[in-house]
Amino acid sequence: MGVCAVAPMGIRERNMNTNDLYTVVGYIAALSVATERFVDIIKGLIAPCCPYLTTKDPDKEKEARRQAWIQVLAFGCGIVTSGLAWPVTQKILPLENWPSWIVIAALGLLASGGSGFWNSIQSYLQQVKNLKGLAVETEKKKVTQRADGAGS
Repeated sequence: MGVCAVAPMGIRERNMNTNDLYTVVGYIAALSVATERFVDIIKGLIAPCCPYLTTKDPDKEKEARRQAWIQVLAFGCGIVTSGLAWPVTQKILPLENWPSWIVIAALGLLASGGSGFWNSIQSYLQQVKNLKGLAVETEKKKVTQRADGAGS
């Protein structure tokens, strides 16, 4: 049982098996970790001259603004990381018909998503695993019923 990849803009439809799905998720996770480290490095480098990004503010409005700037920084770092990884991306992901700048920007956005994004990805992968398990159980039942029916 494969997971069907959506085929927008006339791109061919491709059935993706779970191994391919795990490869794509693993690759995006690696980009995410690299992006997070990159953000930490940038924040560390600019902390002496700009403590704004590294120091939490007790004022809720100012803290929300600070968090937004950190997200912007993370998106920028994600784009740089995705751009640097572009040669590997071309070999791993089935995106031959997409312009490189769209793929790099999309991967940059995904890589900058943070823990909330990865929690939802984890639940989706668990659901895929559960569905695959149900399909195997259903198939086993059918085989058992056929064997029982043939033995009669």
